[in-house]
Amino acid sequence: MKLLHTLALALLTTAAPLLAQEADAPATVAPAKAEFSALDLHPLFAKAAKNLERPWECDLSLAVTSPNGPATGTGHVRYFYHGLFSASFGIETGRDGGKDRADLQVLADGEYIYFSIDQGGGQAFAAKVALSVFEGGPADLLGAVSGMEGGGAPADLVQKLAAIQFEQAEVDGGKLSRLKADLTSLIPEGEGGPEKLELSLDFDAKNAFPKGVQILAGDEGSLELGIAGLSFPEDMDREQFEYKGPMAFDLTAQIQLALRQSGAEVEEEIR
Repeated sequence: MKLLHTLALALLTTAAPLLAQEADAPATVAPAKAEFSALDLHPLFAKAAKNLERPWECDLSLAVTSPNGPATGTGHVRYFYHGLFSASFGIETGRDGGKDRADLQVLADGEYIYFSIDQGGGQAFAAKVALSVFEGGPADLLGAVSGMEGGGAPADLVQKLAAIQFEQAEVDGGKLSRLKADLTSLIPEGEGGPEKLELSLDFDAKNAFPKGVQILAGDEGSLELGIAGLSFPEDMDREQFEYKGPMAFDLTAQIQLALRQSGAEVEEEIR
């Protein structure tokens, strides 16, 4: 369940906005400069990134199954460019009669990226980090999170990601291109979890826009993320990207420290 929660959080808070970064801006792990970009995993990723450079917005739906009960949610993503986007999501967990709800928000206003979660009853938390911290791209954020959570070295994760092999098939009468991959090698050793992990990604056959994600984790459950209501507005009101949630704690200094520490670990590993 912990693994599914981690994957769900990653999908909801970073996947959609980061996919829309420029196709010629490969992700690197600073300061090791690992020669890897998620766009190199399959041509569909590069095509999707190129087609997502323009403003767009869409609706999201989530369904999770696990031994602890199901979770469902709906949300909306609005993207103008890589420093100006927002994603909101409401999720309910637990069985009938014991449901809990949480509202999540991620917003970048050109200067900061904000993360907030509201569980009701006065239980709200928000934080912000200066966007300048992540000049190295998505892998900077990945490296910081890995270092803060005591996970494996970013370089190790990069090697595992680079080894992923995708199988492609046309589905829904040729309207969708589906990629499938076995991610079992990404499961941390000695921490429990599923024996097998499988990923399925659906892309629109014409513009390669992501249309769905499915993760199967055996007895641990499953996760399905659907994308619908896609539109490409010519312009967006900048007020839509103003943070109006609870007071956000500035974690810029902590993230910078985590990046320096994870970078030092990678440098030591290389030597």
